[in-house]
This record gives sequence, C-alpha cells and structure tokens, in this order.
Amino acid sequence: MKKTILISLAFVAISASTYAVTLNGVPYKLTQPLYTAETAYISAEDAADILLGELIADNQIKLGNLTMTIPADLQGVILNGALETLTYSPMVENGIYYVPVEVLDIFNVGHQFDTDLALFTPAPSSLVGETINDELFTQASYSFNELPSYLTLLGSATDITNAVNKSLTGDYTLAFVDNSAKSDVYTTFDSMLNQAPYNNIIFTYHEFNDGSLGELIRVQGNVSVNQNNLVITIGDETFECSNLITTYLPTNQDELSIEKSIDTTIMQAFYTFYRDKYNLMDDIYYSPITNTSVSQENTFSQNVHTDADGQYTINVNKIRPADYVEYVLDVVGQWGHWPLFLYKKSATVCWDCNRL
Repeated sequence: MKKTILISLAFVAISASTYAVTLNGVPYKLTQPLYTAETAYISAEDAADILLGELIADNQIKLGNLTMTIPADLQGVILNGALETLTYSPMVENGIYYVPVEVLDIFNVGHQFDTDLALFTPAPSSLVGETINDELFTQASYSFNELPSYLTLLGSATDITNAVNKSLTGDYTLAFVDNSAKSDVYTTFDSMLNQAPYNNIIFTYHEFNDGSLGELIRVQGNVSVNQNNLVITIGDETFECSNLITTYLPTNQDELSIEKSIDTTIMQAFYTFYRDKYNLMDDIYYSPITNTSVSQENTFSQNVHTDADGQYTINVNKIRPADYVEYVLDVVGQWGHWPLFLYKKSATVCWDCNRL
C-alpha cells in the first residue's frame, strides 16, 4: 500500500502556486507557498495557524488534547495514534511537510478551491458550555430592567430595545458601562486571580496588516486589580481599565454577574488592543450596549472599518481548554462565515482602557 502511494505521487505534477488565499473572507498570507496538484496543499505550519494549534515538530501539530502527526508515507494523518484516512497523501517539499486541505474537514473548517483557496473556520468554542457560579452575583445601581438614562444619550431607543430583546432570547448577556458595583466585583475577582483558570491566561490573534491576515500570535497574558481598576497585560502591552462593563444574564435580571462582567471587560480590552494596534476604527458602529453570547462559543463582536473602506467584524471568543482561559480574536470579512450587522452611529468609542 505504501509503495503504491509513493509511485502515484511521483507522477502527479506539484508546483508552488500563486493562488490567492482568504480566511473567513479576509486575504490571508501563508507562511509557506501554497502547492497545487489535484488539490491544494498547505504547510504543517499554516495548518497549525489555521486550526489555532501549535507546530511542535516538523510534522506534528498540537491541537488542545489532540496531537496530529503528518506521515510522509501514508495516505492520511495520525490523530492521537489513530490513522485518519484522506483522499490525497501528505507530501514533503524542501524539507517542509504539507497536507491536502481536506485535512481541515476533520476540524470542521470549510474550504473552497477553484480559482482561489477560501477557508472558513468555525467560531472557537469550549467542549462544554460555561457554567456560571450562582453565588457570584452582586447588586448594582441599575439592573436588566432599569437601565441607566445615559444610554439614551449614546444610542437610539430602538437600538437599546433591540439589544434588550436580543438578550431576552436567553442566548446573550446584556452589558454596559456602570461603575457602581466595581469595588464589589474587583474585590471578589481579586481572590480568584491566584487560582485556575484566571492565573493562566492566553491571548491569541492573527496579525493584520494592509488588509491581510498573517502569522498567528499567541501570547501569555495577565490580569490584576490595582486601586479599584482592572490591569490587563497582553504580551508587552498593558492596559488599565477604569470602567467596568457590567454584565447581566437573562436568567438573573436584577443582579450583575461578577464572572461575566470581568470576562466582558477583558474581551473589550483585548478588542481595544487589537483595534489600536492595527489602526482599525469603530466610530460608525458604536452602540452603548454590548450583547455577548453565552453559548459554548462565548463571543463578543464589534464591527470595524479602515481608511481604505474595508469592513470587518472582530469576534473575541473565550474558551476554557483545561485549567486556563484563552481569549481568541478573529477577523471576519464581509463574505466570511458570520454576517455583518452594521449599526451606523456618529460617536467615538472609548472603553477607558489606557496603555500604561
């Protein structure tokens, strides 16, 4: 069997390709050339980046609790010791391991290869839905049913009503800036910082330059409380957030969730870091209320644009792979896997998270 595969490969024309590649509707720069034959081949390094994994050897990718090995002499890949058969065999070119794009099917990554290669990843998600501690709630000056009046100065009554109704479906939180309970929230959270999962935080994102996504970046993060402010470190960038994004669950409309308020504030800070780092703008999409999904995907979304009229959605997903928290940021184009919801407002977004 092995001999047959090697002989068939010898007669397949394989060449470096100049095909354009997109990831969720955004141009994507591969780290290695795309090779084409009867199908498209991507390098092991690029497969790791697309799958939010880690290349731990020339032919091995670590994906959470899975290890994928790319053999040079089998028609498939090996997942935790078991062979996953493919239509096309992996190959080695100039010492670099390549896999056919069909390997992405295993991980529910959509792909279309004709004139170009289009890739569509699912939202990063935990294996199980997140559980909320029933005891970690506290009273605030406002509630789900008694919103602060300042919100009507920042957004239309229609948008506010839509956000409330969206949360009432049961799938989304309702969040807005309110510091009346900040001291209680941060005092409780401070006691949680030295234990899993918040003592081990990772931030993951793709570089984004000149309208194209690039290398996957995964950096260690840190969160601390300093004089009633939340201090968030992402790689070598540090933010001090003076405002708390208070967050309410539709199942408890009178008390804010301490855990979800912290998570939403961290996700907002991560989004702000990325927006400023890559010169994105969100002024025309501003809304004073944030809806964050409470499903396994646990997603916060914000629409942005660029000076070159590019329009994108930024999704920040919180996942709990094991004894740590990972916040994963995705950039989705107009023709990506998630639709754009364009709420055009004339306002400037400021979450009061300032670099230190």
